[in-house]
Amino acid sequence: MNYFVMDTLHWKSLLGANTILENNRFFASADAMEVNKLEVIEASRWWFFLVFLCCMGYLWLVPKLKV
Repeated sequence: MNYFVMDTLHWKSLLGANTILENNRFFASADAMEVNKLEVIEASRWWFFLVFLCCMGYLWLVPKLKV
């Protein structure tokens, strides 16, 4: 009997196609699972400005206090 062995590097397209099919099967069943959606809330610009001002003040003041 003759055995022909193919190099596994030639199987990339087959592995890619199987991965796509498996992902489609997995995510098609996601409708049954409950999906938690995160609600994005915009932070106040004043809060960021206050934190930035405090950090800059700290960075400016620390070298002056280390006399």
